[in-house]
Amino acid sequence: MAPKIFTGIIPALYTCYHEDGSVNYKETVRLFQWLCEKGAGGFYLCGSTGDGLLLTINERKQIVEAVSQATEGSIALMVHVGCMSTSDSIELARHAAGCKGVQAISSLPPQYYPIPLVDQIKHLSSIARASDLPFYPYLFSEAVDAHGVPALLDAFAQIPNMAGIKAFV
Repeated sequence: MAPKIFTGIIPALYTCYHEDGSVNYKETVRLFQWLCEKGAGGFYLCGSTGDGLLLTINERKQIVEAVSQATEGSIALMVHVGCMSTSDSIELARHAAGCKGVQAISSLPPQYYPIPLVDQIKHLSSIARASDLPFYPYLFSEAVDAHGVPALLDAFAQIPNMAGIKAFV
């Protein structure tokens, strides 16, 4: 069995903003450091709590870089790289893989439009193959019919680098 990458409480890091609505990287890092002092075991970056889907690709990269530099590899980071565009997700996955402390990537399946499961798996597999990092697809329980869970889990098992599932239940 592979060793656990993440242990303890793994908060989803909130993104802080200036009054004008621009990302406040300094305060985001300060929040990260405060949570580290309180005993966080790792962090989930640029997910829905961190407004990842509302930020530009560049803003997301800068958040990962700022937190990565602050951690100096001392705490495990998982980065949500999901986007509507597979190519944007791949770009974010490759970027995350090059940042110190990033131990895994995660992604929601494509959102908004109903997409067949086979195409969702193709999208997630393309993202997973973009790096050698462990991959955790992000599953919202409301989006899954309970009868479809076995088929979904079988499909997820086909994803390269699959290490587990991040779930919101």
